[in-house]
Amino acid sequence: ELNKLKLYYETKLRECEDSNRQLEVHSGQINQENKRLKIEIEHEKQHNKIEQTTLEQHLKEFKSHLERKIHEIKIVHEHDKQDIKQQHSR
Repeated sequence: ELNKLKLYYETKLRECEDSNRQLEVHSGQINQENKRLKIEIEHEKQHNKIEQTTLEQHLKEFKSHLERKIHEIKIVHEHDKQDIKQQHSR
């Protein structure tokens, strides 16, 4: 009877140890995946920051371009107004 209990206990102990090893392996895999995902997320954040900076620069350049065009149009408009005034004053 005592031998049966001892054998049962040892069997259960081995099963628990095997289970613990499997859980440790699984935990290690999860930790590795977690590290990989953190690195990937950080890389994406940096990439997005670079893209945002680039877009802001393009937007600034485009805005400047539009402001120059508006200024040119105003000059042409003023010039046309002056021409019309001169034609009417003759």
